[in-house]
Amino acid sequence: MKKKLLSTILAAAMLFTSADLSTVTVYADETQEQSSGYEDVQQAKATGDADEAEVEGTKEAVGVNADTPEEVDENCQMGTSDSGIELYSSVPTSYDEVTHADRFASYTKVKGIDVSRHQGTIDWNKVKAAGVDFAIIRVAYRTYQDSGNLFVDQMAKQNIQGAKNAGIKVGVYIYSQAVSVPEGIEEADYIIDQLGGEALDLPVVLDYEFYTDGRLEKADLSKEDGTSIANAFCAEVAKNGYIPMVYANKYMFENYLYPDKISNNYPIWLANYTNKTEYKGDYTFWQFSESGSVDGISTSVDLDFWYDDGTAMNSSFTGFRQMTDGTWKYYLNGKFNQYYTGLAKHTDGWWYYVKNGLIDWKYTGLAQNTSGEWYYVKNGAYTQEYTGLVYNAGNWFYVEKGVLKWDYSGYVHHTDGKWYYVKDGVVDFDASGLYKHTDGWWYYADKGTIDWKYTGLAKTADGSWYYVKNGSFAPSFTGLVKNYSNWFYVEKGCLNWDYTGFVKHTDNRWYYVNESVIDFGVTGLRRHIDGNWYYAKSGIINFSFKGLAKGDDGAWRNVKNGCAINDFNGLVKNGTQWFYVKNGTIDWTYSGFVKHTDGNWYYVKNSVINFGANGLRLHSDGNWYYAKAGVIRFGYQGLAQGDDGAWRNVKNGCAIKNFNGLVLYNKKWWYVQNGSINWSYNGFVKHTDGLWYYVKGGIVDFSAAGLKLHTDGNYYYAQKGIIKWGYSGTASAPDGTQMTVKNGVAVK
Repeated sequence: MKKKLLSTILAAAMLFTSADLSTVTVYADETQEQSSGYEDVQQAKATGDADEAEVEGTKEAVGVNADTPEEVDENCQMGTSDSGIELYSSVPTSYDEVTHADRFASYTKVKGIDVSRHQGTIDWNKVKAAGVDFAIIRVAYRTYQDSGNLFVDQMAKQNIQGAKNAGIKVGVYIYSQAVSVPEGIEEADYIIDQLGGEALDLPVVLDYEFYTDGRLEKADLSKEDGTSIANAFCAEVAKNGYIPMVYANKYMFENYLYPDKISNNYPIWLANYTNKTEYKGDYTFWQFSESGSVDGISTSVDLDFWYDDGTAMNSSFTGFRQMTDGTWKYYLNGKFNQYYTGLAKHTDGWWYYVKNGLIDWKYTGLAQNTSGEWYYVKNGAYTQEYTGLVYNAGNWFYVEKGVLKWDYSGYVHHTDGKWYYVKDGVVDFDASGLYKHTDGWWYYADKGTIDWKYTGLAKTADGSWYYVKNGSFAPSFTGLVKNYSNWFYVEKGCLNWDYTGFVKHTDNRWYYVNESVIDFGVTGLRRHIDGNWYYAKSGIINFSFKGLAKGDDGAWRNVKNGCAINDFNGLVKNGTQWFYVKNGTIDWTYSGFVKHTDGNWYYVKNSVINFGANGLRLHSDGNWYYAKAGVIRFGYQGLAQGDDGAWRNVKNGCAIKNFNGLVLYNKKWWYVQNGSINWSYNGFVKHTDGLWYYVKGGIVDFSAAGLKLHTDGNYYYAQKGIIKWGYSGTASAPDGTQMTVKNGVAVK
């Protein structure tokens, strides 16, 4: 990786003018054996305060000469650092010179190094014996030129195997100059291909840093772009089963990346050359020196610390680790998840409450796990023993055996002694009305709490009304219930909107209910469910009422003791009039005679007695009867006129339908044919005295004399209106013609 000197050292190096710079070797691409120029220059690294560059062996500031830019690898770089340290002499050269941040007090500080081919051949056994427990080894790099070619570190395999054989934990890195997300993914795939499935103890690292005027610096990427490249690299590494990590110096993290967006998911390797870093961000590895000396390595070497919290960088590990200070930290995919707050599952299968990455043993309440489910926590741990209500963020939730039951709707008995209505897992303090409990019963809630004192009607969520007694649905109740200003009919605890009829109340009165509501405006007949009609006055049955009354069907019925007599037939007085009731109802279509209880027959027209009726009136039996002042006069005999205009012969008050003959009326004799005067009849009629009388226009013409034409076509000789059968001679016909008559009959 990049190495730099402080500007003060650079200035001092300029004084060594006697050096033969033409003999310095430059390490270029592994495909080049040698290139004229200077000694191989290590990578520029972040130091802290001033720019620096360290030339291996000579510590001289040098330029770079090569035939082509591609021949110079990433170690042949000069660059600028951050301002993390003030003097080069303050950069520690051993592990003992470092002061660790307080946050790592409980961590195991594991000593390590990072190397590339520029450390030459390494005696890894000596390195292990020197106290080094891990090494991060360069496997590949991208050149800083615009072409940005990828190359393999030729010593990578040898270093990996040597370190492993010595019992040193191994991680790897690639020096990056990626300027886009696709290039970041490309670098991840490239180093993974070079590993060829090699098992690692530590991460695969993206070494993300500038080279002065190099392709990454010139790309002038935004923080968002740089962070996206780093995360893309890490995601690709993780997808292939390795632990990813991002390396950068303090200045890079603070000015060109969003480190929190990386450290939320992946570990950070900080480069800051100082004996105590002031970096505030998250990091797991710290590269604190470029000037270390380790037995087994002939060159200076980078020194690192790994803050091991017990996860052993296991990317598959998710759970808790107890620190030396007694705290328990939550790890997600091998990384301390310091920003997580909620429930997390441990390897023992249990769930614990985490606040900012640490188990909070004091917490009791609801908590959400990583899958979005909610559980009840007591003293930091999920417990299945609790069932009841729990307060959280302004609401009360129902927990059953430690699990928030979003699908629960019903009542819950709380520790305050009250029963609360829960809807979809949350206490509904707006609930007022009847709500069903899990026991199948309905209870009355007022503002979310069962009101055990309430008795009356209550409404369910679907709009149904029920009768409640002492807070509970009362199915045994049938009767009238007042609600606000109305009275309602409840049948077996349910308000029956379909019910119309009378209901007996506890005051022993019967009230008329129309579609379940008492109608106090009703006066008249109303039908009950027993099929009978009862007389109501102001909505209450009046059992003392007697007479005619109208029902809501428009019919008038005869009522006795408040109840219509369905089988009644006869005359009933109402006001000044008498009406004919047939089968309990006034028959407005009826016209005819009706026998009353006084023995008289009264003429009814359209159901009302017509006391003005005089003469013949047709009865329902088809006969005509003689009425006077609306009453049949059975003693009457003689002619009488009907309301159809016809005159009929009456005997004992009844017209004789089949009567034919002469009838004396008002000193005249009238010809009645088939019971009625035949006003069009002209001819002779034989009377009961044996004589034949001449009838003209239905009346006997006693002035008729001479020949008169009969209905049989013959002329008969009449004298004073009577045929003279003994007359023989001549006589004049009505037209004046003289005809011969023999025995009263004209001879043709």
